[in-house]
Amino acid sequence: MATVVEHEQKLHVSPSIDERAIDHFAERRIGSAQPEPDPEHQALSGAMKVAREEAHALVNLANA
Repeated sequence: MATVVEHEQKLHVSPSIDERAIDHFAERRIGSAQPEPDPEHQALSGAMKVAREEAHALVNLANA
């Protein structure tokens, strides 16, 4: 069983690093037409997805 010290030494990825929070705001209404994707939000969402995936990979490597 892991001790408290061993548990605290392990790295974790914050759950706030999640592109779905950005995707929630990624569409904008233009008049009465269907929502259109906002290119700036899509770019930010893509960057957050890559950051999250890389953070998980680094944590897995560090905790191995």
